[in-house]
Parts: sequence; C-alpha cells; structure tokens
Amino acid sequence: MNSLIPQKFSSYHMKKYIPFFMILNVFLLSCESENGEFEIGVDLVESKTEVSMVDSFTVQLSTVKYDSIPTSGNTTALVGYFNNEISGQIEASSYFNFDLNTGINNLDNDAIFDSLTIQVYYTDYMLGDSSLQQNLQVHRLTEELQMQEDDYSEEYLFNTNQFAYESEPLGELNYYPQKQHGYEEIRLTDELGLELIQLGRDEASEVLNNTNFSAYLKGFVLKADENSPKTIIGFATDSIRMVLYTHLDQQFEQEKSSELVFTMSSENTHFNSIQADRSNTLFSTLLNEREELPSTASDNKSFIQGSAGVVIRLDFPSLNELYKLEDRILLKTELYLYPAMETFNADLPEVLHFYETDKINQIKDLVTDNENATVQAILVLDELYPENSYYAADITTFLSEQLNGNFYDTNNGLLLTVPNADFQSQTDHLILEGENSSRKKPTLNFYFLTYE
Repeated sequence: MNSLIPQKFSSYHMKKYIPFFMILNVFLLSCESENGEFEIGVDLVESKTEVSMVDSFTVQLSTVKYDSIPTSGNTTALVGYFNNEISGQIEASSYFNFDLNTGINNLDNDAIFDSLTIQVYYTDYMLGDSSLQQNLQVHRLTEELQMQEDDYSEEYLFNTNQFAYESEPLGELNYYPQKQHGYEEIRLTDELGLELIQLGRDEASEVLNNTNFSAYLKGFVLKADENSPKTIIGFATDSIRMVLYTHLDQQFEQEKSSELVFTMSSENTHFNSIQADRSNTLFSTLLNEREELPSTASDNKSFIQGSAGVVIRLDFPSLNELYKLEDRILLKTELYLYPAMETFNADLPEVLHFYETDKINQIKDLVTDNENATVQAILVLDELYPENSYYAADITTFLSEQLNGNFYDTNNGLLLTVPNADFQSQTDHLILEGENSSRKKPTLNFYFLTYE
C-alpha cells in the first residue's frame, strides 16, 4: 500500500550542483555599465553581456490520485460533503475511539444518570457554505479500529479505510456553525449511558482495563447526513471527548452534579475517511496512481484535493532544447500557474509545495533551494479581479540540478500539492489551467546572462 508521506517527506539531503552551460572562472569580475548592460571580466575579456528571458518551454499538467494516504493521528476531524462540478464529490467522515476512564468504577451508588454526550470543538477550517444549517451524526462502530502498515512498515490508518458501524445513529444534531461558541455537543442515547453506569457498579470485565473497554466500546464515526449542505467542517481531534453527566439528589443539601470525561484513545487510532465519487466527471478514469491523467484529456484542467490523495504533476518535455543555446548562464527560473475560474468560489490555498517524482509518480524528495529552504508556489491574489490571480515559484535549484549534464531526463517531473500537514488533515481544493487553456497557460520563464 503506497502512502503519501512520512519518512520520505521528512528527509532531504541537498546535493551540491554546478550551474550548467559554463563554469565561471573564479577570477572573473562582474560589474554594471552605465547603460544598464552587464559586463563580465572587463579586466580580462572584453565581452558585452545582458540579461534575457526565454518563456517558450512547455509546462505539461496532469492529475495523479494516490491509492491511499495516512490520515490517522492528525489534528483535524473532517465531517461533511464537498461537491465540485469538475472534480466531483467527496464525503468526509471521522473515526475515533476513547480510552477508559476508571472513574466509572467509582461512581457513587446513588448517582443519577443525566445524559451521555460527545463534544466536538471547532478549528478554523471550513470548506463550502458554512452559513447553512449542518448535520452531525454519531454512529457506534461494530468493528474495532485496527492500524495498518504502509510500504515502510509504519502503522497508520488511511483515507480509504472504512469500518463497520450501526446504521442507526446514537445521536444527531442539526446546527449552524458558530465558532464563537467553541464547540457542539451531541447527546447520545440514554441506553448507552445507563449501561456504562451499570457496568461500573458491577465492576464488569468490560471496564476492567483499556483493552477490554476498547473491545466493548469499539468507537464511533462522526458523519453528516447525505442530504446536508455540501460543506466540510473541521473539529479539533485532541478535544473530542465523551462526557457522562450524573448528579446526586441530596434531600437537605444542594444537588451535586458530576462529569465523567472519556478522552481520545492514546493509540492515535482516530482518522479521516475520504470517499470520492468522480463517476460523472472528466476525472472518472483517475484510478491508478501510476497513470496520471493529462490536462489535455480533462478539458485542460488539473486539480489538487487534500485528504483525497489528489495532486498535480508538472512535466517539462522540451527542456533538452536548452542545450542548443550558447553563450549564456542560467540566472533564475520562475514558474507561473493559474487557477481555473471554477475554483474562485472557494478560498485558494496560500502556499503550495513541490516534490520530485519519476515516470511512475513515486513521491521523492521535497524540493528545496540551495539554502535548504522549502520551495513554495505562493498565491498572488488579485482581490479586485480574481481571474488575474496566479501562483509563482522559483524552481532554479531544482532545474539546475536536473540540467547539470548533457541530458534532461523527461521521465522526471514535479508533484504539486498543499503542504504535507494540510494535505493529510484538510480537503483543500484547487483547479489549475492546463497547457492548452484558452485563458491562462502555465509558463516557465528562464532568465539568462547572455554575452557576446
């Protein structure tokens, strides 16, 4: 099982490189003439120089969907639906279970049950129209959450995982998202709360230790009704908790209330399950991660979708033409990418990252510059005329390394995605224009120092 992440994403050893085309003699001096042209080695070689720009190299875009990505142990529980007429619909559900609170065995024998609830606290993340009434459902799992190994023998739960649960919800809430309130609270059926109290009083094996408790109360899935508005809401996973409310009815004293809190499992078994339906879209054939879908086959569109495992691949098929150029030194390479008009109805990701890849779309090193800083494609947003917005990135170091020699391997390319942490815990969605777009084509600008 392939996974978009951990070990490879955390390590990158910067390789030293020598700029291609020519190696400057360390004794050469540079200066700027009065007319603005650059001259090199005026004390050694009388040579006129200037900066030129070439933007005729093709940038091919395609869409890649990875079989699965780890989503366990992340900070955001995603719940709801998101629909886009180009890329299709996704459903986000969050699975989790709780550790035993041994206080269940020490409840006062006269404690009176009030309610059992699950509390979920908001994060800043929402995708879609959050002004509409939303729905939350809690279903009890009938199958234990079991971690799985990825290709590197690390244990995770993945975005494609699903576990069996009861069809009838234990609790349901219709609500309007109001982050200023901090959290939402979903009341579960009284039967489960009363059962927990009785197990504690009986000192039953189900509440003897954490292992037994996890086998008894296997966990929950938090999801939205399929008819709810197409919005995905993010909740903080470290704050999800189950609360058992009781009170003591003391005849001559003030009533005494009590809260018994069950916190998220320390096994990090909580994860987001993301189910996609692209059956009636241009991306319906997006099935195998080794076979990217060119933008030319999807109406000149490619897209990124966090948590769904969808990224954009960039290829530069004509770069070997660079070796035909003479008498010039590469100074800088800038990449410009343009969001499609259909993507402006949602917040655009502010930053995108690049990863190196090969002919079968394996995820390799995070792209960094010569100071080992992460290379970013940064959103330049035109708020007045959004259609003029674009992403800009300096990929000089990457291409200089790739071009260091007499041949550029066109099997190599770049993967473009939102930052790794967001890719696993959010559903950020971005559609980019492809190379044959009639509106805005991706461009690659090379800046050279040319000389005579």
